[in-house]
Amino acid sequence: MKNLEAVAEAMTWLGTPYHHQGRVKGVGVDCGALVCEVYA
Repeated sequence: MKNLEAVAEAMTWLGTPYHHQGRVKGVGVDCGALVCEVYA
């Protein structure tokens, strides 16, 4: 994955609130899941 691809994917998660152990875009995500989802 190239840097710009990672940034583009991360931008799609903007507005998703923090939720402990969450990993659903638009519903809730925590920091670890965000990294996993961006680079998946």
